[in-house]
Amino acid sequence: MEPRVQRLLKDARASVSHPMRPETPKEAPRPGMGRARLTSLRSPVTEGESYASATELALSANTGTPADVWGQRLQRATTLPEQMTLITSMIHELRVIRPSEEEACVALVHQLVKLSDERCSSDDDDVVMLSIRAASAACKIAMNGASPSFSEALVGSTLLLQLHAKQGRGAALKAEMIFDSLIQLLRMQSSGWCRDAISNALATLRHCSSEGGPILVHLATLGLLSATSQLATRVLPTKDAELLCHCAAIFRNFSADYPQHFVRLQCTPVMIQVLDLGTQMRLRGGSASRNTSQDGDAWRDIVGAIARGLAKLVFDEDCIAVLSTFETATSIMTGLSAFGTSKMIVARLGTAMEMILHRFDDEILDRFVETNEGPIKKFALALSSSSTITSTDNVSGLADEAVQCSWRLIGTLSLCAKGGVMLVACFVETLLTWLDARLDTDNGSTTFILALMCLSNFSFYLSTALGEEKTGDLLRDYGGLLVQLLFRADTEALLEATRTFGNLSRSNSGRQWIEDNRCDEVCIVLSQHKDLRIVFNSFGILLNLSAADHCRIVEDGALCAQVLEQTGKYHLLDLSEDEDSEEAQVSMVVEKLLCNLSSLV
Repeated sequence: MEPRVQRLLKDARASVSHPMRPETPKEAPRPGMGRARLTSLRSPVTEGESYASATELALSANTGTPADVWGQRLQRATTLPEQMTLITSMIHELRVIRPSEEEACVALVHQLVKLSDERCSSDDDDVVMLSIRAASAACKIAMNGASPSFSEALVGSTLLLQLHAKQGRGAALKAEMIFDSLIQLLRMQSSGWCRDAISNALATLRHCSSEGGPILVHLATLGLLSATSQLATRVLPTKDAELLCHCAAIFRNFSADYPQHFVRLQCTPVMIQVLDLGTQMRLRGGSASRNTSQDGDAWRDIVGAIARGLAKLVFDEDCIAVLSTFETATSIMTGLSAFGTSKMIVARLGTAMEMILHRFDDEILDRFVETNEGPIKKFALALSSSSTITSTDNVSGLADEAVQCSWRLIGTLSLCAKGGVMLVACFVETLLTWLDARLDTDNGSTTFILALMCLSNFSFYLSTALGEEKTGDLLRDYGGLLVQLLFRADTEALLEATRTFGNLSRSNSGRQWIEDNRCDEVCIVLSQHKDLRIVFNSFGILLNLSAADHCRIVEDGALCAQVLEQTGKYHLLDLSEDEDSEEAQVSMVVEKLLCNLSSLV
């Protein structure tokens, strides 16, 4: 047998009978204490990593639960880097809290809240960052506990986060990755014990989302809009004004940049439900929420935030298509009637209302006016008593915007017969008073032109709404104003004035008043205007005057000669060239006027 084979067999027998090979020494010699094996580092060790290693060694030497150990270390940490590193490490260590550790974890969270509170108002950015990190850690650990024992600490930590958010520190909060935890808090179903914490979390997210930019993009990515919509749906039955106020503000913050999210996530119906509740509570004059003394302001703020959001969403084609329903329009109109004295709400809800009504056909608009007669009248009466309308001073900014929206909305509602008759009966004198107060000081502003447009719409229904006798009385009371409108230098104002006189000349009382005040002579002069729209309206007024049995133009030879002189350049035009042109339309009115005059001569 070969020596090599013999040696292998000997070693095999020895391994069976002995735990170690015969050649292996029983006790290996220990290396000298002064010797150390050197190894190459793959990456340099930072101060934070070395401190974390030291922290782990120190923790292994302590006794008690992990929360106790972290609490002891946090008490002994005095420098800012030590505290920052400790807080970062404990979040990962306490991801899961066992029931036996709950008491120690609660104490630790309170310790973090106290640490954050002490450093919250510092001017040092590093100290403020420590406060934010401590509050974030307290919030995350308390949420991991998910029991009422953590409620006080959770409220305290979220309140501190809210204070930081109010001071515009959204970027720092984003860096601590706390938004995901706050949104998770909003989604908690059984959240009765942490209602105040949810309110603070909502307020934090509300302030951060108002900063816009990358923070708003980040919050949209995390699903804040969806979480807010779901929370608002759960809160609506409780009528909690505080929570709904934060939800409405978040809707407002997202409405400008993310209208498509409202369509895809079906948030617009939730907004309308919040609007309905706010209107309902305003009309009742009370609420079921906790802060009864502040209910009026709270519900006004809620409706105001929803109104601002809707005013932005209606300019998106997909959103306006979703909002253009009879029920939505009814809700907005009711809101306008309840908050008709609030300039901001009138300006924003009025914009949304007008955009929606323009998408209704005549039949739906008539049905809408008939169904909402009460709210429309209440809105008109609220405007009549509002300082925005009744003030004789020139207004600007939000007040002027509210007046413009009011005129546009009233003008749109008066396009249908039922709306026109109803608004003339309850609002025409307010409109005339407003115009009269600004006639001498206004130089053709948009607000003044919009009011004249309302007047031209109203003038079509004067006789129907008031009757011939009351129409005559109204013309006598405000005749000076109407006559002065024909002498406006602004083209658009003059155009609306001639339209008004054209509608007035359709009734017997209107024709009589025009001739008594010699406004027919002014119309003959205006037939020479360079704007063919005004020329068309002027000849239209003369045409209506010539439809009566007795016409002053025919009876006065000088006036008749002037009319014939002005009509000469129109009735000879070749209408076959362009029948839709302004010249052709004027020519057709002139031909009808000449036909009427010839029958009266």
